[in-house]
Amino acid sequence: MTSRVAKPAARWIGVLWLALAIAGWFDSPVVGRHGFIGADQPMSLAHAVLGLYLLATSFSGESSCAIALYTAAAACVSFAAYAVFQLGQYDGVLLFNTTFASASNEYLHLALGFTMAALGKFNTSSKQLLRE
Repeated sequence: MTSRVAKPAARWIGVLWLALAIAGWFDSPVVGRHGFIGADQPMSLAHAVLGLYLLATSFSGESSCAIALYTAAAACVSFAAYAVFQLGQYDGVLLFNTTFASASNEYLHLALGFTMAALGKFNTSSKQLLRE
């Protein structure tokens, strides 16, 4: 018997991403261009897309949710690794000439990416990885 972790994890982390997107869009003191976690509108739009993706898959099976958590984690970690590599010693640069990146935002991406991967792994086993 495997534990049912992926479905609620995808739902709650999706809600968290949407909350971060809304907070970043309105430039709140916590998340925004001048907030504790630096993000601008394009980054908030990416957060919203990621949140909607996780919420949409949370209505499917456990394995689908686990795979969605893995793909979202891969997207977050790869983008954050690239951004941290580009940031170097400077904070608040434009990535790809489209979106604002700060070290605090990218460390949030890394932390949530590894958390999503771990929560997806709690669900999977050799007998259940792609089955429902």
